[in-house]
Amino acid sequence: MMAEHAYYLLGIDGGGTKTRFKLTGNAGNTVRETVLGPSNPNDIGVERTIETLRSGIRTVLDDIPAETVYAYAGIAGAASGRNRDAVCACMQEFGFAGSDAGGDVENILSAGLNGHDGMILILGTGICAFSVKDGVRYRTGGWGYLLDKGGSGYNYGCDVLNAYYSAIDHTGSDTLLSDLVERKTDMNSSQLLTKIYELGKPYIASFAPLAFEAAELGDRTARNIISGNIQATVRIIETGLRPFAGEPVPIVLSGGLTENRKLIGMICEQLPGKTGGMVRILSVPPVDGALLKAEKLVHDHLKNN
Repeated sequence: MMAEHAYYLLGIDGGGTKTRFKLTGNAGNTVRETVLGPSNPNDIGVERTIETLRSGIRTVLDDIPAETVYAYAGIAGAASGRNRDAVCACMQEFGFAGSDAGGDVENILSAGLNGHDGMILILGTGICAFSVKDGVRYRTGGWGYLLDKGGSGYNYGCDVLNAYYSAIDHTGSDTLLSDLVERKTDMNSSQLLTKIYELGKPYIASFAPLAFEAAELGDRTARNIISGNIQATVRIIETGLRPFAGEPVPIVLSGGLTENRKLIGMICEQLPGKTGGMVRILSVPPVDGALLKAEKLVHDHLKNN
């Protein structure tokens, strides 16, 4: 059987901002990596998602035969339905020894909990929590930017831009965010509005850091933005922990906002009791979780043959 000899693992982690491809040998050595743009089909359409996947897969495979590769793709917005079917069909085109696909949360669950009880919280362009207890999975939030109301990079960025335009039409207070937004974009308000609606969610999320910059300078509006979003994040964590009935479990955070360690500290301070002490940042990139999922395909192949 091929899996008993040399084989390769391909992990793919895709989200609203970038898509990472990582190919390793069966000894765990990295063979090739590449990073492309966003791949969430709900943001860019499933056709562009497939284009991104095909391009990245061809790049990392190069001269390596696909039939020696086990591949897993965890893509935001591809957990079920037509999107998952389309991603799975794309993977099957290559003739891998084994392949599967799901949402990007699968990568983080694999990398962060590796089959154990606990919670993972994604703090990126979007926000979503999954708790696992005795093999049962519970979801909190993560219903998409049109429905989620706080804690994500999109929510921070949207609040910053709302404050900017509210200052312009005087429905809100004057704020340092006005100068920071104009410095970042070098556009007037009309030009910026056009770009916001052209580029959508990822572009809006790119304004999130301005809230923290203005807050450091003492801006009250920015501090209120941060406080409100932290409250939303804490509410998601507390709700997600209910299945554990007070039992201490790891809370693993992943996503771009975790790079702001001061924000993570503020979130932990708002958590009750010893809960904050259970929080840790995912120590490996989510694409490594996709590689673990690909490795499971190898074991399934051996078990069934």
